[in-house]
Amino acid sequence: PGIGAELAFGVTRFVNLRSGFNYGTFTWSMGTGDVDYDMDVDMVSIPLLVDVYPGGGHFRISGGVYIQPGTEAAIDATPTEATQIGEHTYNPDTIGTLRGDIEVDGVVAPYLGIGFGNPVAEDQLLTFTLDIGVIFQAYDVSLTSDGAGMTAKLDTFREDLKKEEANIQKDLDDLKIFPVLTLGIAWHF
Repeated sequence: PGIGAELAFGVTRFVNLRSGFNYGTFTWSMGTGDVDYDMDVDMVSIPLLVDVYPGGGHFRISGGVYIQPGTEAAIDATPTEATQIGEHTYNPDTIGTLRGDIEVDGVVAPYLGIGFGNPVAEDQLLTFTLDIGVIFQAYDVSLTSDGAGMTAKLDTFREDLKKEEANIQKDLDDLKIFPVLTLGIAWHF
């Protein structure tokens, strides 16, 4: 989820409530069919979690939601040779630059995970924490082009562009489970 800060409140020896703020950004290359896209990802999230410590120690099971008001990605690709878009192959002038947006479908996404370290344990001033979990989410994709195919009299390129958008959507539908790994240092005051 990026870099962030959290606050934890101990309800009982076995239950903590935890929330915070995370921000992360990175660039990633994604290939779909014949097209290689550059993806700039911005992630903003606010976790609202309940940590359950079954034995009252440092192992925990966590559940809750991630509120993601600013999680999105911008994709673009500028093919330099004939490339298949949808069901047809087009030259670079017809394609131009493909640009798109990927947004998280819904601002609230469920989270489930396990972890180690209790930031509010009475016997600890400084604690190292580890969380391993998953966020369950879906994505919405939009794709456009500035190439000559967008103004052609025939709709063939525009129909193939919609198929390319559907292919990207299908690839992202396989990523509905977003893995989360966080490391932290907790100071008990």
